[in-house]
Amino acid sequence: MTKHQLIRGIYTFIFFTLCIGYILFVLNPQGVSAASTFQFDFLFCFAASWILRKPYLVPTLLLVAIWFLQDILYGLPLGLWAAIAVAALEFLRQMFGVIRYRSFLAEWSLFCATYLAANLFHYFIFLLILSSRPPLNEILVLVGFTILVYPFTVIATNLVFRMYKVTLSPSQ
Repeated sequence: MTKHQLIRGIYTFIFFTLCIGYILFVLNPQGVSAASTFQFDFLFCFAASWILRKPYLVPTLLLVAIWFLQDILYGLPLGLWAAIAVAALEFLRQMFGVIRYRSFLAEWSLFCATYLAANLFHYFIFLLILSSRPPLNEILVLVGFTILVYPFTVIATNLVFRMYKVTLSPSQ
């Protein structure tokens, strides 16, 4: 095993551990309450910040496993949000080459558009199947808080895990 493979494995394990830890923290009765007024999608922010910096550290199957486990533990429709979230994160992974040399504002705009589209698609799927769903204003508040929290997630990713975005132009 090379040094690069070992480091990649360690970072992947750290990502997995933090995601599972957050899911279990939310399930804890003393954790984040469902009635809390300040809710945001930490997992999506965290995964997007890692994928837009080092996409090779977060395998797709790991994302599927984490979001499917979240659906199971939170009592959500199995696989619906998991499929939408993984598709949105894979779109961000495909955009890595385009956004790599752009400013943070461009990255943030891409994140905003992707997360908003994913949540609206999730809402309209619930409308289509005539299932109970949260009101649209609650979803938009969640999207708004998640968009506002994303820069802080990126700062934490940069400071704690030393995952910096490449800022040199392709010609340099």
